[in-house]
Amino acid sequence: MVADDVFVSSVKLALEFTKFCNIALKLFGYYHIRCQLQCRKKLASKIQIHVSKPAIPNLFPGTVLKDKAIGTTFEVNKHCRCVQFSDVIEYWIHIPVDFTKVMMEDKVQFNLSLELWYIGEDGVLNKNFDDAVNMFKQVSKRDLLLNFSLSKGLHYHRPVLFDYQFLSAVSFTAHCSLISVNIMSTKTLENHFRNSCSENGWFSEETNVMSYRQLMQSSVASKNSKKQIQKGVTNTAYISAFCLLLNAYGALQSKLLQLLPYLPRRDHINFQPLNCSRKFEMMQQNLRCCTCDLETKVICVSQIVFLSNSLNSLWRRFLQMFRFCPGVTQKLAAEHHFSRVRRFADGVLVTENSSLVLFNGNEQAGQDAIVQLKWANIVRRSSYFKLLPDLHIHCPVLDGSACNLPILFEERFEPTASCSTGVGSLVPSAKAFPSRWSPLVDGHQGRRNCRQSSTLDARDQKKKASSVRKLPCFERLKTQYLKFKQLCFGEKVFNCASLPNLNDEQFEVHQVLLSDAAKFYSDPVISASGDDYSEKSDEMLENSSEQLTLYFKRSDLISTNEVGSFVDQSLLMFAEAKEKCKKMLRDDGFCGWLASDFATLASQRYYFASPAAVDSSDSNLHLVVCVHGLEGSPYDLNMVKLFIQLNLPGANIDFLMSRRNQMDTYKEFQLMTCNFVEELLLHISRYPQLPSRISFIGHSLGNIIIRSALADPRLQSCLPRLHTFLSLNGPHCGVVYNKSSFVNIGLWLMQKWKKSGSLRQLTMKDNADLRQCFLYQLSKLPCFEYFKYVLLVGSPDDYYVPLHSALIQTTKSIHEAGNSMSEQEKKYFLSPLPLGHCTVYGEMVKNLLEPVVRNERTLTVRYTVMHSPVIDTGSTYLLGKTAHIAVLDNDLFIEKFLSVSAIRYFA
Repeated sequence: MVADDVFVSSVKLALEFTKFCNIALKLFGYYHIRCQLQCRKKLASKIQIHVSKPAIPNLFPGTVLKDKAIGTTFEVNKHCRCVQFSDVIEYWIHIPVDFTKVMMEDKVQFNLSLELWYIGEDGVLNKNFDDAVNMFKQVSKRDLLLNFSLSKGLHYHRPVLFDYQFLSAVSFTAHCSLISVNIMSTKTLENHFRNSCSENGWFSEETNVMSYRQLMQSSVASKNSKKQIQKGVTNTAYISAFCLLLNAYGALQSKLLQLLPYLPRRDHINFQPLNCSRKFEMMQQNLRCCTCDLETKVICVSQIVFLSNSLNSLWRRFLQMFRFCPGVTQKLAAEHHFSRVRRFADGVLVTENSSLVLFNGNEQAGQDAIVQLKWANIVRRSSYFKLLPDLHIHCPVLDGSACNLPILFEERFEPTASCSTGVGSLVPSAKAFPSRWSPLVDGHQGRRNCRQSSTLDARDQKKKASSVRKLPCFERLKTQYLKFKQLCFGEKVFNCASLPNLNDEQFEVHQVLLSDAAKFYSDPVISASGDDYSEKSDEMLENSSEQLTLYFKRSDLISTNEVGSFVDQSLLMFAEAKEKCKKMLRDDGFCGWLASDFATLASQRYYFASPAAVDSSDSNLHLVVCVHGLEGSPYDLNMVKLFIQLNLPGANIDFLMSRRNQMDTYKEFQLMTCNFVEELLLHISRYPQLPSRISFIGHSLGNIIIRSALADPRLQSCLPRLHTFLSLNGPHCGVVYNKSSFVNIGLWLMQKWKKSGSLRQLTMKDNADLRQCFLYQLSKLPCFEYFKYVLLVGSPDDYYVPLHSALIQTTKSIHEAGNSMSEQEKKYFLSPLPLGHCTVYGEMVKNLLEPVVRNERTLTVRYTVMHSPVIDTGSTYLLGKTAHIAVLDNDLFIEKFLSVSAIRYFA
């Protein structure tokens, strides 16, 4: 082979678009999806596109327009909630690969743009596609990142939600695999790039893999050119190409065998898997018999041709078997959903105590907002949060990043009946943790022992690798957990360092325990433990781990720090950074867990799942009532409603979006309460019988309206059916002791200008006697004890509603604020501030929480939200308004909050 020959890897990507969901489209007419794929690799690449023709004739079938693939045009009307279609878009990508650096070349990232295009109903009448295509308008767009591994492939399904103005979603399945490695001369490659715009592109289906004869002739031609061989592609590159193809074949074959049970008629499938381990061993034996470089090259080239042709055949069969298979779609959709929720769970810190601690405030529990802010900064600035891995198909806008994801603190206060210990010994422990919240044991204690290395001679490594001593921190694991998934399942990684005929260097053997988390959260995360190991941990660890022996060439590890054996080093770095962050939090006094370490999370069903059975009877109806805040509208809580529906597909839930007070939020609470009660009674009267469960979601002063309404005698019959109260930035104790002077002055001006009775009541200026104020009298009325779950959400960045009021707590900061408040602030609030107001505030907190503590039924959860400053850096952020309304319009917060934790209280 001449000195200037290069390797070109051919990758095929098949996108199967299955469903379009109309969530809240405002414009009806005709839509289609346009796709554009770009390779993010710095090396040049060539992409070919093919759009399959639908079996059923369509108005405008899919086609290719320049560098974009256009899907089938479909109609959406007010009666159409879901459109099923079967568009297949295939991409053929050719990428030059430097196999001397194959360990760095394994990762390839693609940019995939999904565009939603629209045209009115009259725009397509009596027109052909060429005329109509120019009349379509782009109304929304999502940019996705496809993180593809040449050695592992990509098999994924996910929905993509478009923006709020055209609220809809498209679901698609992606199958991607390396199919061949071609060997070309540099001159030929340059000609192909120069003519890349030609109709035929680089390769045709008939010549996608170079023939064995062509490769042999090229090798023989270089027999007498030893100098050229030394300058050209080395034997190591050929062996690396062989290993890459073998790993790709094993991964695709493994996925095929994994998905076989999900086929409707798997009994009629006759598939003989290739024994990849045996193939690898035969390659070892053949290379040992080689006497010169040319023989080595000839053997490698023949195997490259064989594997390339085998991969092509396997790829075609794979697509034939699993294209638009409902079972496969459901499995891949569930894997994506659990991975995504698990990723959201990173940055959620959880503690648990008895409800008795509610009285002690945050002073004893160590959860003061200042301390929480310090812990949040530890997490946000840590490598753990910065190295948060992307999903295999990642949408930065929908899935977030370390820059814009919020950090949540969840404090659970269990009813006293469920706590077996007193207040003095309420330290969270894994043994006392509820079974549904079973945390995975912490692995930091045995972390340094998770890798043991020994030096082996390359020629004796096979013999000694089988006798590598077991790791101390894993000896307690049951032997059935550590079975190898070798043979044809693609779990064993083949590396050129394991093959002979290289330098007589020594290799370093690393024993690594890879959990399913290494496949990025396809299943619950498992972390190894030393002293905390228990029988309960055995059950959680079952069938979750596999032991791999990976070989790294010492010179590569030391000199270039490259990843060996196609192992995703970024995930290992992330796991290590996570352990370091957890240790930093513990050293700083945090006694709790990261939510991503729990075996199960709240959201158990993937979005747009088809429910097995829907109970639509009124006897099992769950009514969720949403009440907006000051100057709000019934649409304020639409995103909260949407994500509840997405996380509970098929649930028998009805929503009442209160609208009676949208023009009266500046009036007294008594009037707004009367309006709301009438609206609620009218809505309930439409049911044949009362709903079995009634939950309330309130934002800002909407929470005060809800509490006041529950004291109305007309709702007496609803009280036994109350289920969940979700309070989003609710001023339960008023808006006094606000740390922002600008907000205090602004509220005073609004109160004077609007003559607002509600703001006067929230600032407790409606009566000279504080104990006769509306909020104080309301605190004495029963409310929270009627609910099974009480969820309180607040943020220290919210200057409109102080954190202590939203979470109903009293701390030293309140007493300090009362004593240090300036005369100007006292004027704008209490004019003048009566002595003992802090005592009255404490009494309000006691009135609200004491019935909850006595109740053996109510679970109280406090959520402290640390929003990212990236969401807004303008005046609204400085004034605290951004954090106040982020619970309504920040999709990342709403989805993270509900899917990781809160949705379980509505299930």
